[in-house]
Amino acid sequence: MSSKRQQKQKRSRTESHPDQRPSPTKRRASAPKSPQGLAAWWNAKKPVLLFVFGFVAVMAVFYAFWATDFFKNVVSVPIINTNARIAGAILNAIGQNIIIDNDLISSEQFTISVKRGCDAIEPTVLFVAAILTFPAPLSAKIPGILLGIFVLQTANLARIVSLYLVGVYAPAAFEIMHVDVWQALFILLAIVCWAVWIQWSTARLPPATAGNTAAGSESPNT
Repeated sequence: MSSKRQQKQKRSRTESHPDQRPSPTKRRASAPKSPQGLAAWWNAKKPVLLFVFGFVAVMAVFYAFWATDFFKNVVSVPIINTNARIAGAILNAIGQNIIIDNDLISSEQFTISVKRGCDAIEPTVLFVAAILTFPAPLSAKIPGILLGIFVLQTANLARIVSLYLVGVYAPAAFEIMHVDVWQALFILLAIVCWAVWIQWSTARLPPATAGNTAAGSESPNT
């Protein structure tokens, strides 16, 4: 009887403690991906990776050029002076009696100087780089770039005009409007313009192509 009990106890212990060694299936699942699996992963992630690396490369080239004296003197200065002239003309049109001298917009009440960073070049280049590197047809990129540049440059003129008016009528709020409000608004505006363009450009594509583009843009979150 005792030997039968011992055999039963051994069986029960064996059944309650099954072999914990990983099965061959589990071992195969944890093995490195096959070349076919890597190729499938690359095909799935390729649009996103090309977009990210392309965007970073374009912005790196821009900032390297942006730091040169040629850009500061030959590119930036004419853009700044043009912004000042147009903003000054708008202010004169609404009766502010403005005098414009290169980048200076002045009157008896207030004077502002349009400097680098107030020319909308950086957010415009960010927007253009995001469109250029996004996986979409060139026929959709060109109108998006042109319209986006127009919107951002128009918003920049509104910024300059509004900052001058704030300086005249509410000088205590000038720094807040200049540093906090308008900088945040410009970042938000560039993002909104890009998002609207993505919706518009993907809506123009055939359903299969649009689905692939949308899947590629969303794959980092999957």
